Amino acid sequence: MKYFLTILFGCMIVLNGNCQKDTINSQIQTIRANFKEINSFTKWSKVDSVSFYGESAEGANAKFYYKNDELKKVVAIYYGETGKYIVEFYIKGKELAFVLEREYTYNRPIYHTLISKKENSDTEIFDSKKSKITEIRSYFYKQKLIKQLRENKQANIEEEEKRIILAFENLKNKIKNH
Repeated sequence: MKYFLTILFGCMIVLNGNCQKDTINSQIQTIRANFKEINSFTKWSKVDSVSFYGESAEGANAKFYYKNDELKKVVAIYYGETGKYIVEFYIKGKELAFVLEREYTYNRPIYHTLISKKENSDTEIFDSKKSKITEIRSYFYKQKLIKQLRENKQANIEEEEKRIILAFENLKNKIKNH
């Protein structure tokens, strides 16, 4: 009997894990459908934008996209001398659903021209096509980070959730105070 209960308990744990995985996969499918729908819009009811400085070397801007006066998407670009950072926030209902972050690392600083190439005995000039791109995809359900896909090492999910939500709230405050 003890052996039977051990096996039964083990099976329940495996089944519960599989159910949770199926639920997360189902939620991600819904999030991806929302992402696809939002990016299929060709006409927005309103687009607000704001520029701000002090958060990156070369300034930053953000655009807020509304459909029927409901915020659907926010795209922020932070410019630097050696790269740029683009973050896109997608909203489902009133909640954050998906975040796509892309960090571009340039092959040379943006001011590295033919003149500075010669002065520094370098072999290259700035070429945006030679940028290295790092991407992070974060999936949210009910304001909780349920999955994050990233190319580099795994991050702490709780810290990432806080970082992303704080960044999103900061951007929303910028447009309110604009």
